[in-house]
Amino acid sequence: MSAPRLIRKSSWRCQDEVRELIAVIFAAELFAPSKEFWIVSPWISDIAVLDNRAGEFRGLDPNLPRAELRLTGALLRLLRQGTRVVVATRPADPRYSSFGNDLRQAADRNGLGHVLAVGTSDDLHEKGILCDDFYLSGSMNLTYNGVEVLEEIVRFETSAAVIADSRISLRKFWESRLAFGG
Repeated sequence: MSAPRLIRKSSWRCQDEVRELIAVIFAAELFAPSKEFWIVSPWISDIAVLDNRAGEFRGLDPNLPRAELRLTGALLRLLRQGTRVVVATRPADPRYSSFGNDLRQAADRNGLGHVLAVGTSDDLHEKGILCDDFYLSGSMNLTYNGVEVLEEIVRFETSAAVIADSRISLRKFWESRLAFGG
């Protein structure tokens, strides 16, 4: 069993580690997509998740533009590859991003709404990204401030038991709250 990686970050300490970990997560997923990809975060924005401005990730997808790949674009690519994407967040609030609604519209426009599930809860505080092979959890929202500015702690797990338990827990809590598009 592998030990989890724990990162404590702030705007001046370990900031690059979290950004690079997110890039590795999305590069791995684009290379070998999970069957199911969960994002659970009260606040989510369309942050850059992979910097392909130099073209170093084109081997993952020859159509990947020489630009920063944003979260919406990465999730749409996963949906196209057959991954069931699940987003659990708070309801849209005019003061914040309406990421869930925006992603839903983009997926529906691309004929991918049937593999995207979005659920909301007014009381959501949990944060994490869960895939077939890892679980990233902690205090960080998936926003610019969460990744780049605020003091956060994140835990990266690759233990099969932790991943399985987390998946069961998320499914049990969220299945009745999820809405698939068309």
